Amino acid sequence: MRLKRLKLALLSGVLALWLISQPLSPTAAALKGHFAASDATPTRITAFQLAPQMTPSPLLAQTPEAEFLFHQGIEQYQANRFPEAIAAWQSALEQYQQAHNIERVGLVSNAIAAAYLQLSQYAAAITWAEQALAIAEAQNNRVAQAQALGNLGIAYRDQGRYWQAIETYQRSLEQVQTGTAAEAQLLGLLSNAYSALGDYERAIPLQTRSLNLARSLGNEALAAVALRNLGALNTTVGNYAAALEHYQASLHLAELARDRPGIAYTLQNLGVVYHSLDNIPQAITYYQQSLALARAVSQSQLEAAALSNLGIAYEDLDDYAQAIAMHRESLAIAQASTDPQAIATSLNNLGHALLGANRLDEAQATLQQAIEILADLRQNLSDLYTLSVFDTQVHTYNLLQQVLVAQADYSQALEVAEQGRTRALINLVASQQANAPLPASPAIADMQALAQQLHSTLVEYSTVPNDAFKFQVQGKRRGQTARLFIWVIQPTGAVYFRQLAVDTLEQPLESLIAQSRSHSGRGLRRSIRVEPDTAAETPQGLQALYQVLITPIQDLLPSDPKAQVIFIPHETLFWVPFAALQTPDQTYLIDHHTLSIAPSIQLLGLTHSASPAPALSARDRALVVGNPTMPSLALSPGEPPQPLPPLPGAEQEALTIAQLFQTRLFRGAAATETAIAAQMPHARLIHLATHGLLDLDLPSSGELAQLHIPGAIALAPTAEADGWLTATEIASLDLSADLVVLSACDTGLGEITGDGILGLSRSLLGAGAKSTVVSLWAVPDTPTAELMTTFYQALLTGQGKAQALRQALLKTKAHYPNPSDWAAFILIGHPN
Repeated sequence: MRLKRLKLALLSGVLALWLISQPLSPTAAALKGHFAASDATPTRITAFQLAPQMTPSPLLAQTPEAEFLFHQGIEQYQANRFPEAIAAWQSALEQYQQAHNIERVGLVSNAIAAAYLQLSQYAAAITWAEQALAIAEAQNNRVAQAQALGNLGIAYRDQGRYWQAIETYQRSLEQVQTGTAAEAQLLGLLSNAYSALGDYERAIPLQTRSLNLARSLGNEALAAVALRNLGALNTTVGNYAAALEHYQASLHLAELARDRPGIAYTLQNLGVVYHSLDNIPQAITYYQQSLALARAVSQSQLEAAALSNLGIAYEDLDDYAQAIAMHRESLAIAQASTDPQAIATSLNNLGHALLGANRLDEAQATLQQAIEILADLRQNLSDLYTLSVFDTQVHTYNLLQQVLVAQADYSQALEVAEQGRTRALINLVASQQANAPLPASPAIADMQALAQQLHSTLVEYSTVPNDAFKFQVQGKRRGQTARLFIWVIQPTGAVYFRQLAVDTLEQPLESLIAQSRSHSGRGLRRSIRVEPDTAAETPQGLQALYQVLITPIQDLLPSDPKAQVIFIPHETLFWVPFAALQTPDQTYLIDHHTLSIAPSIQLLGLTHSASPAPALSARDRALVVGNPTMPSLALSPGEPPQPLPPLPGAEQEALTIAQLFQTRLFRGAAATETAIAAQMPHARLIHLATHGLLDLDLPSSGELAQLHIPGAIALAPTAEADGWLTATEIASLDLSADLVVLSACDTGLGEITGDGILGLSRSLLGAGAKSTVVSLWAVPDTPTAELMTTFYQALLTGQGKAQALRQALLKTKAHYPNPSDWAAFILIGHPN
């Protein structure tokens, strides 16, 4: 789409390409104990038919007509005549039931489930698969159990019940023999379920195992399926060369087998790769070939995908009438399938085309429907998988914001911006508060009231990717920012909106942000390893970021330096050192304003709605740690682990703070991971002055270990604990702290997600802390000690946290003027 040719100048959209692959058609052999496998992609999973074992039975002689009907159903199934197959099998089932042939009843039940899966009638598929499973369990038939569980898993997956699908596939794997085709197919299905959750780090190895096993068995059909899936996964993570290699190999196998559905699906996905590479003519050719084959072999899911992708291609050619028509066709097929993810994707794509055609009211209604479906898909998942799934959905929220901005409905656009961030974290925090308000759709009136209650100016940013970015193929990756939306809510309740084109800058916004973060590496730093930055300080980057982020709203910010300004960043803006942004007169933003950060306005409201606490005092229960006996770490692969260097400045800092709060200092061997983790839930103030590590490859277990949370704090090891308090471990604590300070390096960093930063700060807030002070880079030991001491001294005079941090930053800056020495620390959460 080229919106700059329209009146919606400089708005850009985000749309979804469909990557999908196809199931192998069942053969007679497949219905005799093998799985008829399916492959899938992060966007779509197609049916994986499992048919129970056929074994000789003396009862068969009593039901010759039933046997004829059963095999007739197999032939009809293989011809993609699924309703006729169901009818034949149901007639056979009645005769098997009259003959009390329970084994055959189970076999046919699972076959009917497989056919309903092909028709995308998941409720019916579940009913029949559950019947087959009950019979298989009663007969202790492990093969039939595995097959019924496999069908249940596919149905759960296509209903958006991702974690239930994973558990079902794992149960099925327990029933099959290792080194078999059944195992290969289930590994592929398990990969598909993880990819639907956005967990590509698990999905790719599982799919690779499936491929290797299929090849070792000489099963070319299974190998073709796994190759298609690996092609889809590599496309999703942007490895297009590998994707093309996998697809070409899959196409070769499909052509040798004369597998027309396999050819059609591979052509479709080849088109997606070329579309991602901006080769639109080649993409259209592949889509059209795939569409023709899909219709010829009655593959409705593939037909919907081909239509949708053709629609996107015509958008790229500015043919919106053709694009809208194709998206509507695709949507009709998706709605007939009742697959929620397919419907949401079709709605997203239709909304994108309607925006391009300047049909804004229709676009708004369409995208709101998509968002309602996406919200349902996040139900009943663990916190981290809610986060992961949401991270693949945020672009639809962003697209609806663009539509509303084009309509000049800036207040509702802000409401959608809030819906499109921190949904998992908000659920987590609210679950820990009695009677915590959790509005499904944050209202502008609530945000205005919060600004008034906090006597603060709220500044929310939203980044808009450039128009070449097609999100579904990119998985969780983000397009380069083309525009910024900025909302300002003043303490009076007045709401203002500004927008800025940033794709006209000399360098991308992301590059400016990278330049703003200093890693000079001078002196002792509280990090594991500091790599000196050959490019020294970059004041030009700090000045340029001020022009981009602050100048458009400078007239809306308070004139009183003590008045609070709370920034709500978006995407990579979480890495911006706002305090160090440099004004045209060479001063810094912290010189003019009291600053803090919040992941979202709604989350800020949740922390504010909790029972108000008095200001921190020397009588509060404080947990203070400084310079523990350090754990060991191998700094490079192959090197032996070595204890980290001690931090004498951190110890002196912590000693001063412990004296201020009249509490014990945990240091040296006493500051063990076990002891500190046990103390943290009982402290109102937690201060940890030690080494920090952004990422640590440590084994973990439990529900929260299903996805990795980056970040770790160094504490003293023991025989029971390794000395690394990880973000995952922190997330499992139950904290009541008003403030947690991580006086270490990189503690404010992590993985950028739709839920904000996935790292230590999120784990602390999710565990119950009201606010946290963390760092954006490797901090120097001596200036940090001065900053922290000044911060607590200001807190104990009754100042709020944001005010106290400002005083500490200003004093440290006076002694150490380089921003790398004082600007790393930020306050996230409640400012008071």
